Amino acid sequence: MQGVPPDADVSFAVLGPLEVRQDGRRVEIGGRRLRALLTLLLLDAGRTVPTGALVAGVWDDSPPGGVGNALQALRNTIDRGLVAADPSGYRLLVAPEQVDVHRFLRMSREGARALEARDPGLAARTLGEALALWRGAPLADLPGGALEVVRLEGARVSATEDRIEAELALAQDVVSELTRLVAAHPLRERLRGLLMRALYGSGRQVEALAAYEDARAVFAERLGADPSPSLAELHLALLRGDLPRTGLPYGAATAAPDAAAHDGAPATRKGNLRARLTSFVGRDDEVLQARSLLGENRLVTLLGPGGAGKTRLAVESAEEFAVEVRDGVWLVELAPVLDPEEVSRAVLAALGMRDTGLVRVRPAGQGVEADATARLMAALSGRSTLIVLDNCEHLVGAAAALADRLLAECPGVRILVTSRRSAGPARPPQSSVRLRGSSPVVGSSRKSTWGRPTRLAARSRRRRMPPE
Repeated sequence: MQGVPPDADVSFAVLGPLEVRQDGRRVEIGGRRLRALLTLLLLDAGRTVPTGALVAGVWDDSPPGGVGNALQALRNTIDRGLVAADPSGYRLLVAPEQVDVHRFLRMSREGARALEARDPGLAARTLGEALALWRGAPLADLPGGALEVVRLEGARVSATEDRIEAELALAQDVVSELTRLVAAHPLRERLRGLLMRALYGSGRQVEALAAYEDARAVFAERLGADPSPSLAELHLALLRGDLPRTGLPYGAATAAPDAAAHDGAPATRKGNLRARLTSFVGRDDEVLQARSLLGENRLVTLLGPGGAGKTRLAVESAEEFAVEVRDGVWLVELAPVLDPEEVSRAVLAALGMRDTGLVRVRPAGQGVEADATARLMAALSGRSTLIVLDNCEHLVGAAAALADRLLAECPGVRILVTSRRSAGPARPPQSSVRLRGSSPVVGSSRKSTWGRPTRLAARSRRRRMPPE
């Protein structure tokens, strides 16, 4: 890439092996470390990547003695005109649109918005183009990028689900593809719901019912849990022969806090937590402490490294607390969400409100994301509910901002957060109960962050709850 002119047509691809093209011709990038460095910079195209992150990504645990000189040599190999250096790190001087991963994420968002706007034709085309950018395993030249790979693969499956949702609305045959996808991702409930609907729409009601029984057996064996209320309600609709109208996204018929009131739907079990089939052995004290915090505070955060059991502790604690909130407990899985601007939409989706047919008024000058947040505030205003924001570590700023706004505008909402990283609303005071492993240690803190990722901690903010 030496000597690339500033006006050259350069594109980059990381959704597969690293590929660089200049004016349509492929440019060879030699050297494992150089390819890893370029991949890291491309993930944050146009933004400065801290030197420490580059060192960890390129050399892992064995950086050379002269790290600065080594990075400078790599920079020179890529091209001085494309890489800028400053005291905090390095920045690739290219636009995100020149990188396939950023185009994929943008088009995935646009496709999801088209689906929400009831334009399945546009959604299917846009999402199809986005998914066509994938050439193989993502970030293949970044050995230490396992976490980012998981998130990108999750975004790919989500985009595929949206595309199939659109194709179902267009009465296309997607049964074969869904059968393969369910086999590859047996715990993805949305895929199973789509398969049930596709089979039913093809006149194969018995097979659709069998697909639900298969889901129930797999979830019981692997998770010790029943299917979620959304999937169970879809099953009941199949039995009654009264599926929602064509094109209604899976989950929209769930008894979300706002949906039943507007649609006249009968009351069902509130929330989307699965029914428990197994006990949470050995963590009773932690569940009791977290549940106690939820009773006294409107914001509770559990922090700790991967594998510490944050999600299970959060779910068990939320289940114990469910009787205290009349509009249910709603789990929002944020691990596959890559864009901070998508957090509000993820919460709406968890509530079963991606497309409920509600009237939406968008103030002049506001974009789609502002509209999503406004819809969320309107839906939860006056409701008594617990929102569980799971796996926020890569979205701490956006999750904290949303939590802050929910606490300010929706006095009946409580929030339970799990994360590996610290961040959070900046309004003190906060109290904390730190849970180290399985032995709780009671302490206190006045810091306004959510804590450090090296421990499992519960942090809370006290706010008076309105009377029921």
